[in-house]
Amino acid sequence: DVVDVLLVFTTRETVQFDYAVHDAKGELEEFQVTRFPVIDDNGTMLGVGTFAIDVTARKRAEHESTVAGERFRA
Repeated sequence: DVVDVLLVFTTRETVQFDYAVHDAKGELEEFQVTRFPVIDDNGTMLGVGTFAIDVTARKRAEHESTVAGERFRA
């Protein structure tokens, strides 16, 4: 998202957020995205780096655990 990139450019700080998207089959995929400043030895901002980790399986497991816990307490 352009807003996240601009935030990193203006603050020179790393930002992290969750991002969800539907794949071609309509299944929800979830990612933990990190954007960070790329700065040279002179302190000049060269750009914004990005990496994303697929956390879909973890999120599904957390959801299933929560649902199972709610059923157990009911």
